[in-house]
Amino acid sequence: MHVRKPDVAADRVAIPTTGPRLSSPSQSPAPAELQSAPTGGAASVIVLGMHRSGTSALARCMNLVGLPVGPEGDLSPPAPDNPRGFWENHRLTKFNERILERLGGDWCTPPVLGDRWWSTAKLADLRSEAAHLVEQTFGDARFVWKDPRNCLLLPFWRDVLPSEPILVFIRRNPLEICRSLEKRNGFRTQQSLALWAIYVESALHHATGLPLIMVDYAELLDRAPECIARLRTQLEALGVPDLVQPSEAQLSEFLSDELRHWRRSDDAFLTHPVACTYQKNLYGYLRSLPPFTPRFDGFEGLRAGARQHAMLTVVRARHSQLMAALAGYEHQIALAASELHRMEASVTSLESELAEMGGRLCSALNDVEVAQTRVAELEREVGKIPELESALATASEQRGHLEAELNITESELAESLTRVGHMRDAVRALEQAVAERDSRIRDLTAARTALTARLAALEANSPASRIAEYEERCRQLELEVRDERARSANAETEARQLCRSLADLERQLKMREDEVASLRESEARLQSDLARAEQRRRMVRPACADAIWALARFAWKRLPVGQRLRDGGKAAFYGLLRRVHPTSQRLRRFDEYVQFLDRQRAAADLIAAIPAPLDHHGPRAFDVLVFPVIDWYFRHQRPQHLALELGARGHRVFYFATTFDAAVGGAVPDAKVVAPNVHLVTLRCSPPHPVIYNGHPSAQQAGELADSIAEIRRQFDLSTTVSIVDHPFWYPVASALTNNRVVYDCMDHHGGFSNAGPQIDELERCLIQSADLVVVSSDRLAARHASAAKRLVTIRNAAEYDHFAKPRTPAPSTKQRPIIGYYGAIAEWFDSDLVASAARAIPDCDFVLVGSTAGADLRQLTQLPNVHLIGETPYAELPQRLHTFDVCMIPFRVNELTLCTNPVKVYEYLSAGKPVVATALPELRRMSDMVAVAATTAEFIAALRAALDDNGQAAQDRRRAFARGQTWAHRGGELRTAIDALHPRVSIVVLTHNQLEFTQACLHSLDRFTNYPNWELIVVDNASADGTPAWLRAYAQGKQHVKLIMNDANVGFAAGCNTGARIATGDFIVFLNNDTYVTEGWMLDMIRHFEAEPRLAMLNPVTNNIGNEARIEIAYSNMDQMALAARAHTRQHAGHRFRLPVAAFFCVMLSRRAWQEIGELDEQFGQGFFEDDDYARRAEEKGFFCACADDVFVHHHLSATFNQIDGDRRQALFQENRRRFEAKWGSWTPHRYRARNDMRRGASATREP
Repeated sequence: MHVRKPDVAADRVAIPTTGPRLSSPSQSPAPAELQSAPTGGAASVIVLGMHRSGTSALARCMNLVGLPVGPEGDLSPPAPDNPRGFWENHRLTKFNERILERLGGDWCTPPVLGDRWWSTAKLADLRSEAAHLVEQTFGDARFVWKDPRNCLLLPFWRDVLPSEPILVFIRRNPLEICRSLEKRNGFRTQQSLALWAIYVESALHHATGLPLIMVDYAELLDRAPECIARLRTQLEALGVPDLVQPSEAQLSEFLSDELRHWRRSDDAFLTHPVACTYQKNLYGYLRSLPPFTPRFDGFEGLRAGARQHAMLTVVRARHSQLMAALAGYEHQIALAASELHRMEASVTSLESELAEMGGRLCSALNDVEVAQTRVAELEREVGKIPELESALATASEQRGHLEAELNITESELAESLTRVGHMRDAVRALEQAVAERDSRIRDLTAARTALTARLAALEANSPASRIAEYEERCRQLELEVRDERARSANAETEARQLCRSLADLERQLKMREDEVASLRESEARLQSDLARAEQRRRMVRPACADAIWALARFAWKRLPVGQRLRDGGKAAFYGLLRRVHPTSQRLRRFDEYVQFLDRQRAAADLIAAIPAPLDHHGPRAFDVLVFPVIDWYFRHQRPQHLALELGARGHRVFYFATTFDAAVGGAVPDAKVVAPNVHLVTLRCSPPHPVIYNGHPSAQQAGELADSIAEIRRQFDLSTTVSIVDHPFWYPVASALTNNRVVYDCMDHHGGFSNAGPQIDELERCLIQSADLVVVSSDRLAARHASAAKRLVTIRNAAEYDHFAKPRTPAPSTKQRPIIGYYGAIAEWFDSDLVASAARAIPDCDFVLVGSTAGADLRQLTQLPNVHLIGETPYAELPQRLHTFDVCMIPFRVNELTLCTNPVKVYEYLSAGKPVVATALPELRRMSDMVAVAATTAEFIAALRAALDDNGQAAQDRRRAFARGQTWAHRGGELRTAIDALHPRVSIVVLTHNQLEFTQACLHSLDRFTNYPNWELIVVDNASADGTPAWLRAYAQGKQHVKLIMNDANVGFAAGCNTGARIATGDFIVFLNNDTYVTEGWMLDMIRHFEAEPRLAMLNPVTNNIGNEARIEIAYSNMDQMALAARAHTRQHAGHRFRLPVAAFFCVMLSRRAWQEIGELDEQFGQGFFEDDDYARRAEEKGFFCACADDVFVHHHLSATFNQIDGDRRQALFQENRRRFEAKWGSWTPHRYRARNDMRRGASATREP
């Protein structure tokens, strides 16, 4: 803790009188409202304000100004909720607590006080003790004293202090105070607002006649030096001498924006549904108070009924807490009659507490009476316990009947077994072969026995050669017997292997059948697409023939003339003009004619570049790229569920495998349909392939993976994509994609897994900071990542309710005893010791554990006869297994990994209506009304026993009802809503006047390359006469996102743009000339610059042709080459922008905020020229600026509309509008290009990161 050494008194904490000082009042007179006579006696300053409103920060600042806070040893030490210190005298704080206790309250339950309560005999001894304490603490020195309780006790201390104090009140948004109290004390918003109103009303009421200085908390943090300087001046004007101005370093050592954990606007409070009218009026009154009042006139206007209203609100909040406690007691009464006495004691205690509250507050508080009535009802419910016990006996009898019915169903098992018979045909054939071999062995053994006997008979009579022959024959027979036995053993082994393989083959067959069905669906869609394409080809061919004929006639009439002029006819043309026009005009006429021919060629090139009509018209749903944490077929978990839900909502989903194929040239990655709208894709990169859990891709591999995704983008014509990243491994790949939003779905603490690589934490940090949205599945993950994320939303796990509520095939009723079950991975987080202890304590139950045991310590479990390890079960078969459980458990160890976990299985357990017992994980504590949570082994065992007895139909229905509202469909909707918020609406305003060919090319480029899910097009036609209106009406048919405005006259550029902007609904507005051609991903890339810079008003892309710094050197001869050249430039300058003095309106994006603050374009500039210069000046006046995005390119033909105007008229219009501009703003600075080297690099001296 940093405390200044004393210099005012031997044991006082104060500020040395060195350092920068502001001018004294004698040197620089204070404002008139600050001229006040100094107060008599020692200057005492009291800091007032509600708890958590910033009183500690203000007290420290006043200490730095030169006011002691008391002896250093008396200061309250820092605490976790105030790590930089309270800066209050703990002796005085304890004394204030004694006063409140004497009055029958405390800081969070203010007492009800009568008139002149501070002068009653009840406080006589405390008054004399208080005067002695002040004298002992401060003596006759000036001081500053901070304790929020002084808001309640101010009249007491006004009587005690030797002179009237100066009051400094700190004002903070009440919603920020409520959030802080909720975090520190668990208070509800209603309770906190009531306390705030009591504190503020009491402080202002008893401040009458005293000097009052108001300090705003937000200003104190944002502009500390100016705020403290003003405060020092105000205190000096009140006669407080020898104050100093602390340095910025001193202030920043204590003050920072980290002190403001919550930000809320004043409007948010004034419209908050919980805040009452009185509280809103009170805050409005606080905001209306001037910064300095030499003598406060009092606060009577808003006091009427304030205290009763505020206390009533506190009582209601307390009543809600009591009702929650009563509900808990009622639940315990239903569990067992043995709890009756404890419940009666609790009810009695609650009755006493309610009676005490009624006596303290007033008999008029009807809510307390309601609570007492509820207690009486509880007593009557206690009398119903015998009826409940009878109902329990009836339920037990019904359970016996159900068990009898289950035993009857065992006969159905035989029918199920017949289906297995076909699977064993191959095994029977092998068994027959084994039997034949056994028979052969028996025959050979008999022959051997006969030969042995014959050999024995011949030994004495036969020659030695015959004996040797028989011995050799015997050895051969023995060898044959051994061979036959070996073959028999091999056959048995093969039979067992075939049995195991049979089940695997059936599963693979099912998968292949699903794939065949998907392929057939794809084939049908392709056939349908092919038929539609052929139909379009037949429809387009005549139109193409007509267009080619029209272009041929156009070229015949126009192009040969231009060629003759360029190839030698220039002199003749020049001579002709010399006889008609002056020299200056002749040269300009010739250049204009050549430019006219160039424009016609460019228009023809644009029309020729238009490919076949597109299937989509307007905004397309974003496509989804899933960078998963598990493979699609490994286990069915959160990634697959969310992918399926987004696919069901019409988004194409591409789910990447966690293993890779080798990179093969430009080959398209493998992709197959695994569900409607869901594709499984295997990406390609060079070996050795990384493992996503403990490795990371090299720079080359990341580039190859991104190239694979680019191939998918081209193959499937993807729109704007949303990358859902489930693991930090994918960060280098997902962050490199263009026209893409990144959503990090953080479902686990990845660094907590034993197989996590050392770089995981760093990759995750980068991913969180760069992601457009961070989705977390638990509150603890939210707390870990909230400060680093741009946007964060909590979307918890869920269940596929219909899948688990009822199994497709009933479970066989073979169990003899109750089952306590678990399914899921049995790994490092599974508490085997806890389960073993429970199994020993409850030997009459079977503990069934379903799941992989890789890496688990099973030594204790395998030794217990009532513990059964089943192994992993497919997702499709889990419901059948689950419905055999009587009680479900989640026995996880409590560590950082599991503290961050929101278990999926709890929602699945509850979908089946099963009681659940779990260890004390935070996410399960939130569900304590559905899940029994145990903190110790004894509690866990007791909860299992209780759960075995608490499984009635009502409890099951309640669990199922809860789970029915926690499905993956709900979570998919929440995710879709969060992603939609990443795509603000954009309104594109295109102004047209003739030049139909350019308009057609411009709108086609919008249809083709604006792959963005939320935009509208507004076309304003200024009385075109070349067929444009008719074409636009035909174009807009069937397009919901297109709006047309047909003006009867040419109202000019500014007025036309304003007309379109007035009906725009977007968060951003784009004014786009009709002689432009946009490129892939242009809209999202421009929006990103506004997200990075809030004061950005207008943004240009770079282009090939414009009269300012947005022009770059770029070469291409058609639109295909343009796309390639533009992509090369924008990728090289990703994320770069530079400031512009003026944003040209050939293509400019404006934020809705800037448009509303700056206003519409100035229509005095008529048909055009200087409206963009004017708007840039107005933006600068409002504190905005203009910029150019170096990573967005838009082709511009330049002045297609202006070139329709005669050169003399155009020059006259330019000069007239320049005169108007300079009359408004002064001398005009002509636009300039960037230096040639800067054009090539795409950079400038003012480039921004």
